[in-house]
Amino acid sequence: YFALEKFNANASGDIVTGGVTQALMAATATTAGVSAKGAMAYASNDAAAAFNGGTVGIDATVTLPTVVTAGIGHNAAANFAFSAHRRVAYWDSRLPNSTLQALTA
Repeated sequence: YFALEKFNANASGDIVTGGVTQALMAATATTAGVSAKGAMAYASNDAAAAFNGGTVGIDATVTLPTVVTAGIGHNAAANFAFSAHRRVAYWDSRLPNSTLQALTA
C-alpha cells in the first residue's frame, strides 16, 4: 500500500504492507482547507515525499512491498481526505528529491 495524504495540518507519504508501516515520510505542515501539491517517489531503501515545494521527507530503510494499491487522499487506516485531485501522474523511474520539490512548488 502506497499513500500520499494530506489531513488538516498534516501531510505525509507512507508505504504499508501487511498492516506494518515500511516507510513514513512526514513532508511538511499544511493548512486545513487550503490546496496542496504533493509528490512521492520510491525505490529500494529510498523513499521520499514532498509537499508545496518544501523540505523533502525521506526514509532510507524502506522495504518495498508488491504494489497492490496506491492511495491518493487516504491512508492505510482508510481515513479519507474527501478531496478533489486536479492532476495525478506516474513516472516509471525514481525522480530526484529536487524534482519532487520542483513539481510541488
